[in-house]
Amino acid sequence: MSTKQTILYTLMIFFLAVMLFAMGAWFNSSMKLDQLKKAFESQHEINIVLKRTLNGVGDNPGLKEIVDDKQKGIIFQSDELEKQIPLLKDNTDPAAPGVKQLEDKYKELEPGLRKAWTEDAVKALNDSKKEREQSDADIEGALKRLATQRAEKVEKETAAAKDLAQEEGTRETELKKIAQENAKMSLDLERVRFEHESVQQKVTEVSRNLSKVKSVIPQGRIIGSERAESINGVKLTLMIKGKPVPEPKPIDPKYKVAFIDLGTRNGVRNGMTFEVYSGRHPESMAVKKGRLEVVDAGAFSSRCVVLNAVLENRWDPLTGWVPEKPEYLFSKYAADGAEESNAVPLIARTTVKDKVEAMRLEKIAKDLGLEAAQEAAAAGKGSALPPSNLSLSISPIASGDWIFNADYIPIVSTDEFHAQLREELNSMRDVNVGLLTFYIADTVRDYRKVFIKRLCEHNSCKVADVMNPNVNVVIVGAGFTDLELVKERNAGKKGKEGLKEDDKNLLATEAALEDAKKFSASVIPEDESEAFFDRRTRKQELLRGKVQQPGRSSFYIAGKMKSRSPELLAQYIQDHDGIVAPDMESKVDYVVVGESPDEAFIEKVKKLGLKILREEEVPEVLGVVTK
Repeated sequence: MSTKQTILYTLMIFFLAVMLFAMGAWFNSSMKLDQLKKAFESQHEINIVLKRTLNGVGDNPGLKEIVDDKQKGIIFQSDELEKQIPLLKDNTDPAAPGVKQLEDKYKELEPGLRKAWTEDAVKALNDSKKEREQSDADIEGALKRLATQRAEKVEKETAAAKDLAQEEGTRETELKKIAQENAKMSLDLERVRFEHESVQQKVTEVSRNLSKVKSVIPQGRIIGSERAESINGVKLTLMIKGKPVPEPKPIDPKYKVAFIDLGTRNGVRNGMTFEVYSGRHPESMAVKKGRLEVVDAGAFSSRCVVLNAVLENRWDPLTGWVPEKPEYLFSKYAADGAEESNAVPLIARTTVKDKVEAMRLEKIAKDLGLEAAQEAAAAGKGSALPPSNLSLSISPIASGDWIFNADYIPIVSTDEFHAQLREELNSMRDVNVGLLTFYIADTVRDYRKVFIKRLCEHNSCKVADVMNPNVNVVIVGAGFTDLELVKERNAGKKGKEGLKEDDKNLLATEAALEDAKKFSASVIPEDESEAFFDRRTRKQELLRGKVQQPGRSSFYIAGKMKSRSPELLAQYIQDHDGIVAPDMESKVDYVVVGESPDEAFIEKVKKLGLKILREEEVPEVLGVVTK
């Protein structure tokens, strides 16, 4: 190759390289220009959106209008709120008092509340402590007696074993006797356990009903000194001993007579008492004015008398004497002191409801602290505002005042009651009433394991010895339901030797919780197991459709009647808001017997603890006035 050709090839290669470099630079510049163009378009769109947000579009106001609007703007609203601040601080209007007025009002209430907490609450706490100490002493005595009985049983078994060794000829016979006695003891123990569980179930139901705190709400109204003239357009006539009487005229206030708009159709009976609250004050204040007692219950309204105020239901616990008048403070039939010369003061009765409430507050104080127990006690007492102490002459009972009785259960229509049951049933959708399998974790105490196992068996559920995919519910000790917290407490314990029993149980519980998560089983603490089965039992009752409305009496008709057939008597009972039971069971209120009842049947009724009625007594129980 010549020199010219070499130079030519070199120039050509150089020219190609320059062309490639130029093309690469052009391509890179084109890409950057495209990116800048897209960025500019994006920023332009964002600028448009921001301007629309600021200035608004169509019917949608912008931020500028929301802030600067002289009638609805934020600045205008802020100025209006600043104008209201002085009224919030000091306002003499009773409907909207200011902070100063509220402070003055609560300063007036402070002495009474302080006295209630420092004196009455301390006394109630001391009484509860004494009862608990007495209960602990009784339990300790029972445990000592049980230990003595066990020791005696061991001694008898040892003596029997010696006798059996000495009398080989009668060994087989004696062993048979012992086996029979053991079988009998097992049957007796099983029967006692069943009776104990039945009693415990009844106690739980009663405790649950008593522990429910009823808020003070209007249950009826005072309608003055006259009965209601008509209900739903039906003319009513006042009947006394079956005879119509003229409409009552206004009665002299000194007789303290008033009528309420509740009657036997609402579940009111003679002898019931109601607290009367002012109808001129808000219902949240609950200003008490007095007490009424029903003396003549009609179908739709009732005549009542105004009772003198009774502060406490006192009695003498030594003799059981109840004073005739509420102002009595000491017993007439008991004395105290070395020479029996000191008067014995009467004390207020402690009801079952008070005991249940004390146990509930004690459990709350143990689990959540004293402050939570105090808040629960305050919530259970209703309104913190004290009732009015005005006498009847200053604040008399008048039409429009409302009444309340915590033990009164209003009777509603059948449709309304069924609607309440449906609502309650809908609230229990997550409650499973099927045959469930439970697993009891090792963090549950041994004696509680036995109780929970019996509880599961009593409710037709199984208890698994080990975790498996068939387990539906895992019961753990209180405070061990969260898997992550249990893992934190078990950190560093796995694989170690010589662990305490509690640590081993906690590790086993962690494994059970992991399996529960894997098997989609629910986890509940041991102290909620009774409540779990209570809800389950309640749903089963609702599903059976045999729930009786509280306050309505149920009757079982047995035998041939004098003036009515059983069918007509059943229709009469149903027409007057009674319930006719198809079977005689413990939940029946009354058993209506006919002519010449069988003695064995009467004994069976008495054994069930049911009340026996004759046919002519039925109208009186139903609250029907007869001739």
